[in-house]
Amino acid sequence: MIGERFREMPVLSSRLLLVAWVVSCVIMYGAPVFSDSINSAFMRHNRSYGNLTPLCTVSIYTPGLKCRNGDDLIELALAENRTMICGCQQGLIGEGICNFIPGGFSFSCFLSSAPYNGLVYALNSISFMGWFWHQEYIDLTYKPNPWLSQICYWSIVISWVGYGVLGCLSGCLFGPVHTFSTMQVLVPAVSVHWTAVGVIIAKGKGGRKNALVMFSFVLMIWAGNLLRMISEKLPCSDSHFLCTYGFFLGEVFSFSVVLGAPPFISYILGIPLPISLETKEKLLRERLWRPQDIQSLS
Repeated sequence: MIGERFREMPVLSSRLLLVAWVVSCVIMYGAPVFSDSINSAFMRHNRSYGNLTPLCTVSIYTPGLKCRNGDDLIELALAENRTMICGCQQGLIGEGICNFIPGGFSFSCFLSSAPYNGLVYALNSISFMGWFWHQEYIDLTYKPNPWLSQICYWSIVISWVGYGVLGCLSGCLFGPVHTFSTMQVLVPAVSVHWTAVGVIIAKGKGGRKNALVMFSFVLMIWAGNLLRMISEKLPCSDSHFLCTYGFFLGEVFSFSVVLGAPPFISYILGIPLPISLETKEKLLRERLWRPQDIQSLS
């Protein structure tokens, strides 16, 4: 009975990867929609945040506070019977009534809220575990060059550290460090990882098709960053969709690709993650008992 349960674990874990990624995408892409409604509903029924202070403490009449897309902040807030909005690190989700920074909404603004940050981090940690499971499969299946294997492994670790730093140090308080951990640590480390994996697969028996899938992850991540940079430079101050949501969508698209790689590999490429005990034993036997070793013993 226990043995059968162990055999089922790879299938269950693969499903967990997929479910966690889908839920994570809904939560991340829906942040602008969920934020305003959830914060407003919470403030109507319970204005206290942890029985200490109000959930949100920034007055809509604060001098200099305005929506960057041209909307009237006071009109939007009063329409929802609100006189307060969420400032830095406030709210169940970062404020979404309108965007207050140039370039439109930012995923980092929503992520500055402790409850939302914790939920996103918990779901995304499952995907990061999928990275380690896939790396184990790569090491056992392709027997890569030790240097390439080390690059793959440590790039995962560096990616996780970068993600942890940007989650702990919010962009509204620690802007330079937050941006550095994203653009100079997380994104390059992820790119290095999937590039190295693609090289290993291309050199092994995985074929060019599977290698191209790994390289495509890198291209899609940088495509999201390109959208983010373009929308940030757009000279507009109206409610144009790209001006309001382009930066946010670029960030979230890159994140969803980073986190979607393990379930994609598991379901589309047909590689159960983590690999089963039987598969591990088989691969280890093949690795330890090479044909030339068997011939030398006979």
